[in-house]
Amino acid sequence: MFNLASADRLALLRDIATTRKNLTALSKTINTSRPECSRHLDRLKLSGLISKDSEGFYQTTSVGDAILKVLPSVQFLLQYREDLMSHDLSGLPVSFVERLGDLQNAEHVRHFSQATTVLLLTEVQNAVRRNSLALSEIFEPLRDPYLVSLENA
Repeated sequence: MFNLASADRLALLRDIATTRKNLTALSKTINTSRPECSRHLDRLKLSGLISKDSEGFYQTTSVGDAILKVLPSVQFLLQYREDLMSHDLSGLPVSFVERLGDLQNAEHVRHFSQATTVLLLTEVQNAVRRNSLALSEIFEPLRDPYLVSLENA
């Protein structure tokens, strides 16, 4: 994990995964000298995350590709660790935990009423897009039972 603690090494790993590049091109990616970039690449190689071919081009290994797939989930967990510490995550299905990184760009809410509002607005937007539900079908379950009883009286 230490070898992924550097933003430059993470940038290199992501770049190598998308495009085959040599040392010169990669040093430009992270805007550093070739010797400094070479040190970063050596650490990634020693970790088994990348390899270098006979022509001097770098590519990710299968381990490097796998790390890149789970990294967004790890980053999400670290980013929201304070909020998550008060919850038992052991009951979450593995398939959900593996996809936590998909929440990276989601709106973070701290109170249930905010989450309800966001979910409601999302449902309204989806229904309008699908044009498959009348708005009353969405709002009916949310109506206050007391107000409904007054309307029916």
